Amino acid sequence: MRGQLLLASFTALIISSWLDFNGVILGLWYYTGLAIPTIPSYVPWDFCLLPVLIMFLIQVKPQLSAYWKAAIFRSLV
Repeated sequence: MRGQLLLASFTALIISSWLDFNGVILGLWYYTGLAIPTIPSYVPWDFCLLPVLIMFLIQVKPQLSAYWKAAIFRSLV
């Protein structure tokens, strides 16, 4: 179970970071504030909050359909 959680969170980290980076570079969106002055604003969100939230949803309701988890995740984020 631990391996699945780590794989899911690492996959979410990689995909969300890549999409955020490309969105900022292409000018599709931008972030105004800085959480930490030396790194981009999306890094704390992509590296901490999204993977932890995904691991939480996987652990709390393992029998729930992946589509329902995606709908919950979509409504929270």
